[in-house]
Amino acid sequence: ELSRRTEIIKTTLANQLVDYVSRRTADAWGASQILVSTAPNPAVDQRIFDTIIPSAYDGACLCWGPVDGGQHAAETAWTIMAHLSRGRTISPEIIGHLLDAQRSGGAWPLYFDALPESASSSTYATSLLALTLYDYGHAAKIDSQLKSRIDFAIAQAGAWLFAHRPGKGGRWIDYPESNVRQIASRGLSAF
Repeated sequence: ELSRRTEIIKTTLANQLVDYVSRRTADAWGASQILVSTAPNPAVDQRIFDTIIPSAYDGACLCWGPVDGGQHAAETAWTIMAHLSRGRTISPEIIGHLLDAQRSGGAWPLYFDALPESASSSTYATSLLALTLYDYGHAAKIDSQLKSRIDFAIAQAGAWLFAHRPGKGGRWIDYPESNVRQIASRGLSAF
């Protein structure tokens, strides 16, 4: 009975995925999250990698941005993880851009073009990019210099996140150094 239900759920999700990627409004962020969390489906994967993901790529910033624009760290991270989940390559130049965008204290902003001040340092972006870099460093064949840069960036991100870890209550503040955006987030507790 459990295996029959599992198959029904898998079939339903596969059908919904096909429906999602066939819409013109499908975005790289959502499509990449789906790829990361589902088994390969060659027809769907091909549409996502041939149409949806390239449409959101910004070659000037070596990143992906949401439908409404912007140089978005989370969309870039999810898109890289989608590539890795399907054994696809990501250029070292894109990874170099991620490394260059890290703040001196170890954090990343959610938008790569954010003002270079600590108030825009994001726990969500930092944790997601650290995970992405970890996956890239273990999945890709990379030279030792890039691997060293990745390991250093992950260590810096970990130190920054540790310094900004939640106190009582256990909920992360997405922008812990901001005087304005002090909203606790349940979503970050998964990282």
